[in-house]
Amino acid sequence: FIFGIEKGNIKIPYSLNGDFLLLCNKLDIDYWKKRIDYKKIKIVGVPKYDKKWLEKLTDKKIDDEKKIILIAYSSRFNNKHLNFQKLEDQLSGILTAINNLKNCKIIFKIHPRKNDLHYLKIIKRYKDLRYEVSNENLISLISVCDVFLHDKDTSVIHDGLILKKPTIEYWEIEKKTNIVLAQDYLKLNVIAESSEQLESLINLAIHDPKNDIWKKQQENFISNIENFEQNNSKYAAECLDKLIKRRNMIET
Repeated sequence: FIFGIEKGNIKIPYSLNGDFLLLCNKLDIDYWKKRIDYKKIKIVGVPKYDKKWLEKLTDKKIDDEKKIILIAYSSRFNNKHLNFQKLEDQLSGILTAINNLKNCKIIFKIHPRKNDLHYLKIIKRYKDLRYEVSNENLISLISVCDVFLHDKDTSVIHDGLILKKPTIEYWEIEKKTNIVLAQDYLKLNVIAESSEQLESLINLAIHDPKNDIWKKQQENFISNIENFEQNNSKYAAECLDKLIKRRNMIET
């Protein structure tokens, strides 16, 4: 996850304790140095994106001739701070776009905590929609999909891009004004602002996965990811080992 750029003089209501803070990307330093001593911050990349780890998770196969559209969906219908009708309209718009496409199947990967069951009632309105709700590992599911859909407020966009999938962000119901999110300022996201745009972008991803839109998305991602010779786990472990030894020497 890469944190956004906070606008204005935002009051930070907390600070972090601890000896070290390990971050995945140098772009996060500005955000976290307001919350912990800068000297305690170390950049170690993303261990779950190590080549060996990805290979273990991407051997899944689906025996299905239909095009697979995967959506990482956060079901927030029980969130009293969000507009219930707008949430319904958003999901209906997504399903309408997919239902208009031929020879497609949608797989839902529901957020483990944002999982209000009302989304199932909306899905069942679409009698001809072929769908599945899966509990499998997200990266395993991404490896077999043709198109990956996600919302704004999530880090899973990086999971789609690390596996080089056309990755589409669907529209927000409420725009944030106090922060510029990383996927926006790094131009990682391809955004569908409406159901019609979403249908068009999914069609493009299915029929032209090497289009310049997806190539540029990949280029922006690769140019910003921290990847220590594709062995972030080893790098993180060695970094921690050095930090602990250095601290022990100081204490003795």
